[in-house]
Amino acid sequence: MKIMKLLLLTLCISLVSLLSGCRKEPGIPLAYFYLEVCPGCESYIKAEALSNTVAELVKSGRYEGRSWNMGHSSEDSGAILMNMIEERNLPDISYALPLLFVGDDYYVGYEDIESTLSRLQEDLTKE
Repeated sequence: MKIMKLLLLTLCISLVSLLSGCRKEPGIPLAYFYLEVCPGCESYIKAEALSNTVAELVKSGRYEGRSWNMGHSSEDSGAILMNMIEERNLPDISYALPLLFVGDDYYVGYEDIESTLSRLQEDLTKE
């Protein structure tokens, strides 16, 4: 009877160890904020393309987050943005849109954001 209990206990410990090893690590925070209101404008098209890139990166599972067009967002995106700025102890850069957060780093302006997202995509393909 003791051998049976010992085997059962060993099996339970092994199962718990296996299941805890399967837990998914949280993704790297990724958040993109922009303010574009003219769908026909070149900057709007670029902003939407970058938003789609963010969505693709999130789908990969390596990143966790999304993008917000501050001009059309129905959510409290301003509060989310300010919270991210405060969490990182940054000066108020909420006026500096477009803005991309990747983990603790941030990037301002379409050129920096575009090159950063391209690098992140390249990194995914190398894995």
